[in-house]
Amino acid sequence: MGWYRYGYRTFKLYIILAVIIFLVLSIPAYIFSTSSLPDLYLPPGSDMPDGIHLAVEIDSLNLPKEMMVYKFLQAPMSKGDVEKLAEKLNINNSVIYDKKHQEWLVCAGGKMLLVERNSGIWTFQDTTAHYNSFFVNSFPISDNDVIQLARDYLNGIGIDTGQFSSAAVGTTTENGRVIQKSVYFYQQLDGFEVLGASRLVVDIGSQRQIKGIIKHCQKFETYKTCKLKSLQQAVAEINRGQAQFHIPELPAGEAAVTEIRLAYYGEAQHAYLQPVYVFSGEVETREGPQPFSAILPAVRGVNIKWE
Repeated sequence: MGWYRYGYRTFKLYIILAVIIFLVLSIPAYIFSTSSLPDLYLPPGSDMPDGIHLAVEIDSLNLPKEMMVYKFLQAPMSKGDVEKLAEKLNINNSVIYDKKHQEWLVCAGGKMLLVERNSGIWTFQDTTAHYNSFFVNSFPISDNDVIQLARDYLNGIGIDTGQFSSAAVGTTTENGRVIQKSVYFYQQLDGFEVLGASRLVVDIGSQRQIKGIIKHCQKFETYKTCKLKSLQQAVAEINRGQAQFHIPELPAGEAAVTEIRLAYYGEAQHAYLQPVYVFSGEVETREGPQPFSAILPAVRGVNIKWE
């Protein structure tokens, strides 16, 4: 029976070896395919349309099956860092630290700088920058000039605007007057638009004065590549209302989706900058056709958590 015992031991050895090989091959694949990301927190959006109609052939879309996820870095600002920034913004006063909210504050002569210590996000306001009330409906600076003015100012205080590939201009009106233009700088990452509050905003008055800056963007590093939901799964989720909808008016009919693309989404309170699907098109409202868009997490296994 020695041959039997020898054969049985050999058989056991082969079984153990096969299990080890299986685990070695399976564990990395499992780690790669499982996102391990938290659910994506989003604020509630508009009401869902009465229905979703796809006016685009999803089988013809050549979208990636996996994308890199990025992790936000903490970039703490010391008292010395805040003093240097305040000097560039021409605020001459002592820096105050709010221990409860972990924020630095500098105020002087109608100017205010508020800095989140851990994230490096900051806000600047200049209430002394008044607008000229003689301009009725015509703002004296073109959108292109406003964008260039904002870029020059940001570069002058050490913020490289080259990382922000696109810019848009919004207006603030009062009694029919355009009293302020705001330049919104947006990032792109790997060729994809970065959505959410991760942006720079510069407010400019009619006399070319900087009225405010919001630096609401953080540094990040690569985290890992994650597999994405299929387009069929994304369509099923949007039909179940598992998306953040954006519609200017109350919907009164179906939405026609004419474009589906990928983007990144990130907020200051999020740990990760992660891919999302963006559905866009038109929806029927009582005011007629209006633009429509919807955002939902694109990483496999990630759902929306409403804030």
